[in-house]
Amino acid sequence: MLMPPRRPSPSALSWSLRAGAAYDAVFALLLVAFPAEISGTFRLPLPGERFYLWLIAVFLFSLSGFYVLLARDPGRQRDFVRLAIAIRLLGAVVIAAAAVGRPDLGSLYGIASGDLAFGLAHLAFARALPATAPPDPGAR
Repeated sequence: MLMPPRRPSPSALSWSLRAGAAYDAVFALLLVAFPAEISGTFRLPLPGERFYLWLIAVFLFSLSGFYVLLARDPGRQRDFVRLAIAIRLLGAVVIAAAAVGRPDLGSLYGIASGDLAFGLAHLAFARALPATAPPDPGAR
């Protein structure tokens, strides 16, 4: 009896990338579906036009998709792993910087800490990747 080829189990990095993707996708959905509630919960001013929330949601969904694709096999996509880590850490810095000197935007520090936590988790888990990825038998 032939056994199907064993698929590698997801790594900790894969799981953290998936969790980050879910975090971004849920936040994007909430921004579009419940903008007043998000604004009230996080004490954030809403932009003048709803279009800007939709644009932010599109960017967050796109980022979420990027993380999901990357999570499939991060060992073979090291440059994109580095990019994902940089995006998370830069996002944390930019979001926190927006709150500096603005007590009314203090809740942004919580959002920034979420991005920082994911960025640091991705970084820590990426360090556990083998130095070189095994060759892809399907590649030419």
